[in-house]
Amino acid sequence: MTLHKFDDRIQERREERKMKDTILLDFFKLSLKEMDQYIDALQHVCNVPLLTNYLNNYVIPVVADWPGQVFTRQAITLRLLNRKDNIPNSILSFIPIIGVLHIQLNLLESIIKIYWDFFNMEYQYVFSTSKALSKTPSPYRTFVLLELARSAWKKIKPIVMGKFDKHCKDIEFLFLFELLDNTVPVGLDIYSTLFRSGDWESCIEGVFRAWSIFLQFERRNYNKAPLAFLSDIFYWGQTNHPILNILKEHLVKFTDYPVENMHSRIRRQTSPIDTPQHLSKTAKIVDARKTINSFEDIFAIQKKSTYADKDHLALLTKKAQVFLLEIFGNAYQRLGQSSIVKGPGENISFKLASLNITVDKKQMPLGFSSKHLPLYNKCDHCYEILCNGTGKSSMVIACGHGYHESCFTISLNGKCYCENFLKLGIQINVSSLVSRLSKLNKSKSNLKNMIEADEDSPQDQQIVNEVDILEVLRKDKQALPRVEQAYSIALERFLNINTTII
Repeated sequence: MTLHKFDDRIQERREERKMKDTILLDFFKLSLKEMDQYIDALQHVCNVPLLTNYLNNYVIPVVADWPGQVFTRQAITLRLLNRKDNIPNSILSFIPIIGVLHIQLNLLESIIKIYWDFFNMEYQYVFSTSKALSKTPSPYRTFVLLELARSAWKKIKPIVMGKFDKHCKDIEFLFLFELLDNTVPVGLDIYSTLFRSGDWESCIEGVFRAWSIFLQFERRNYNKAPLAFLSDIFYWGQTNHPILNILKEHLVKFTDYPVENMHSRIRRQTSPIDTPQHLSKTAKIVDARKTINSFEDIFAIQKKSTYADKDHLALLTKKAQVFLLEIFGNAYQRLGQSSIVKGPGENISFKLASLNITVDKKQMPLGFSSKHLPLYNKCDHCYEILCNGTGKSSMVIACGHGYHESCFTISLNGKCYCENFLKLGIQINVSSLVSRLSKLNKSKSNLKNMIEADEDSPQDQQIVNEVDILEVLRKDKQALPRVEQAYSIALERFLNINTTII
């Protein structure tokens, strides 16, 4: 949970935050809101004497966020097409690669925004507060809430799935299952686990799954960024380019984590009113001292993550389990009572009966974004009852569609309706990106579209009264036993609950 705390004073994961293999070439002022400024920044790299000769024979990957990706790619594209005279040939020595860290940060931000109603309920229940969750909690705080939900779901999933029918296509159940079993794990694992473990195949699959979620969320720009990365990977594979083997063997090196770490160190030792000259001087001092501060570390005040205490985590996770049992228990009582609400034109939304909230297709499984909405308790191909007692084998897949196995394997050749939605999403977004990269357009609206998406929340934002709440729990020796008792009661109630028929 400390992964997105870019503060070297925190005790946990300190080794990972060390910058001994990182070199600061320069630190100067640029707004980085248009292509020419990125060309200027990369030209500074080319002007370093040791790198000038290196770049005559080799390339340098540029691992960056969306603006760093799109403007660098645009410069390369325009240089190859000879559509802009002042782009130096040296720009072709750089290969832009989307930072998986920024994919995760933007996905976490999108998840908390899209599912804010749910996580606000979780936050108020788990932290025993009536105050609402911030609309823009920091990445670290978001990570905590999602991790508590994921950990609790892992514990109670077998219990919940034993209660609900395996062919359940209730709208509210599908909403909850999609969030907890697909969206949250992808958001939490894509960088933190898959990328950092060096698991190449799983990481590539994770990037595609993240893109499919961005596509559902209609998240501008990040519905394109992963596609550009995947396109490069597939091209390098088809052409047997050696860079692909380097990526596979040294995946964890291709990260922009050191950049975020360095920014955090500089922010901590500067103020917003400092001049560019002072910032540059401070940055170079921070860089110079990064490997000689072992003596200072002895006297430095070390901080401990708010959630580092295992008892805190056990308590909060157990409370999250009680929360989810109550949520699924209420959903079970109202099976079949959630409804589709038709809006103007082709717009539809979904009224969730027990949660008493209205959601749109972005928050539902992938099937609800396709042209064929999943049908309640029916096969989505032949429209007959999914489990009609005739002995036909049936299944409900992750997207929310359900089929008789014969319909899926024989009639549909093993292809779900969602495949067309994904194909169309690829075609539209690739076409849009290619058009954007090959055009010279400096209009303000276009610039906004190109740089919008990386809106990381402040790293030091606090959840109101969070520390106070945990301090009370730490002093209360009976807190965990009480929560254990509450869990036992919630579990018994869940197991004995019946569906309410209206």
